[in-house]
Amino acid sequence: MVGCDFKRMFHSWQIYVSIIAGLFMLLRPLMELYGTWKEYTPMTLLSMPLAVSDFTPFAAVFCVLPFADSFCEDFSSHYLCGILQRVGVRRYAILRCISVAISGGLVMGVIMLMTILMCVAGAGRPDTAESVAFLSGSVWMRMGIILTGNGILLYLCRILLAFLFGALWALVGLVISSFVPNRYVSMIAPFVLYQALWFFLDENVLNPVYLFRGDFSHIPSFAFIVLWQTLCIGLCVALSCLGIRRRMES
Repeated sequence: MVGCDFKRMFHSWQIYVSIIAGLFMLLRPLMELYGTWKEYTPMTLLSMPLAVSDFTPFAAVFCVLPFADSFCEDFSSHYLCGILQRVGVRRYAILRCISVAISGGLVMGVIMLMTILMCVAGAGRPDTAESVAFLSGSVWMRMGIILTGNGILLYLCRILLAFLFGALWALVGLVISSFVPNRYVSMIAPFVLYQALWFFLDENVLNPVYLFRGDFSHIPSFAFIVLWQTLCIGLCVALSCLGIRRRMES
């Protein structure tokens, strides 16, 4: 079933629009400075789109667009009946969660990876202790990995956080669709929730924006971000399975 889901995912326009639109919004501040890239270091370039681009306010949208509405599509068609006869409700729900989580994580991971590669390739100066001083107080500085291997370890950690962020918010869309199987609701509601959390959690370490970027000085550790998002992913999986089972039994 997961293999079929990937075929559906990659034959759909939604995943490509998510990646292209996300990259466009995230890289726009860099494009405006294209002629001066050689004056900056990779991490200085990377900090610009993460801090001032239009991507962050809409990040949740790019997570849910690729496949979070897949249950709505299954539920409104005869496709679901055939699957349930082969695998049962419980296995279907778990596999649906896996597919949806990977879809969101993949989109966000690719967006972050391509942004990092562009910054590394375009920068004209290497990172030094002085150039990364703006990250003082962040979990990256406390981990002591900023300059390790020319920043490779930090970049990998950023990609991991992007993947977890994408997986979590894609699953939020699935949770909503399992209780309200309307594809428009499953797209819009996660965005509204994301915006509300961003506003009400302002300077809180659980603010989803800070968990995505990982550079808020009050975050206890990198492990905290990973464990918190993993816990939230587990909760969303449980709620999705519950919602799908109740929907199938009703």
